[in-house]
Amino acid sequence: MSARDGMRGVSSSPKVTPPRSLIELPPSPPSTGRSLHAPSRTRLAESVRLIQTKPIEGGRIELSPGDFSTTLERLRESHPDTWGWVQDKARLDLIDDECLLQRMPTPIHEYLAEKLGDAFKEGIKSMKSDCKPATKRLIEDIAALGSANVRFTKTWYRSPDQQFKVKPLYFPGLVYEFAYSQSMAGLARAAKDYIKESYGQVQKVVGIKVDSASFCVSLTLWRPSFEVKDGLILVGYETSIDGDQIRDAQGNALPGSLKLQLRDLGPQTDLDRLYAGAELDKTVEITYEDIVGFIREAESVQETVRDIPAPPTNMRKRPRSLSSVDSIASEDERRYKRMEKRTDEDSFAKDDEYRI
Repeated sequence: MSARDGMRGVSSSPKVTPPRSLIELPPSPPSTGRSLHAPSRTRLAESVRLIQTKPIEGGRIELSPGDFSTTLERLRESHPDTWGWVQDKARLDLIDDECLLQRMPTPIHEYLAEKLGDAFKEGIKSMKSDCKPATKRLIEDIAALGSANVRFTKTWYRSPDQQFKVKPLYFPGLVYEFAYSQSMAGLARAAKDYIKESYGQVQKVVGIKVDSASFCVSLTLWRPSFEVKDGLILVGYETSIDGDQIRDAQGNALPGSLKLQLRDLGPQTDLDRLYAGAELDKTVEITYEDIVGFIREAESVQETVRDIPAPPTNMRKRPRSLSSVDSIASEDERRYKRMEKRTDEDSFAKDDEYRI
């Protein structure tokens, strides 16, 4: 029985020694789903193309198994620009091949992610002047991956606001999630997924909730928990800091700090094996005053982009001439619509489910 087979998700429980490394294991294969009908995938393709141009905060699309991967293949052939946007730009969470969540980061999200990421990078960089060779190698192997997808299986991934990983490891050890309009419950669900779906490889999830109405800001930290039961290692998650106030309703920073250690970058068994003798208790401390300063700067940036400015009265956009590329794109669009219409009609004719 593999380590992955011997672990099941539970909530917090008494601590035991974490399981051995899982970094040699690839993501789980996709689940086998039933065959699906073209009309569902046609509507999904239209929805994906719509949110490319008209994003919706908290957009949610329900799926059937196989919908998303098949739709991407269709878009790759018929609308390569949309396919490229999904691959490179879209902030989407695919939840167990059953739900597609559109993430809409605000300037506060992006600015805060960058500033907190920079603060952590500066902190670990300052350690290099006075540390053991193994610690220095570990620091040099830490990579900031921003909002890159954290993929648990081929049909399940999440896109965090910020993340740090050790290069030889598959999963990031440290993940940041911010909530501005999102509820705290949404942050907790994300933390649960990162920790349990990585089988405890994600070591710490930092959740920061900014309440836009009251000015209050709070910090919650989640980490894995392990329990041995009937010969199986059960992985769960728990809060190590729960809703600690960073900023009060008057906008004042409160005493305290976010403390992050090198051991938060990966399971200790992996770090001990890869960087024997490294000083894993070395700590980066980011004060609440610094975090509130970042948030104030981010809120200032947000204010400047809230209202779209009117165009200059003495300027006009030059009319665009139709190029050969535009003509080809228009023909591709017509061909795609004809193909989808035929596919829908064939599916309707062959499937009793769509007959009246």
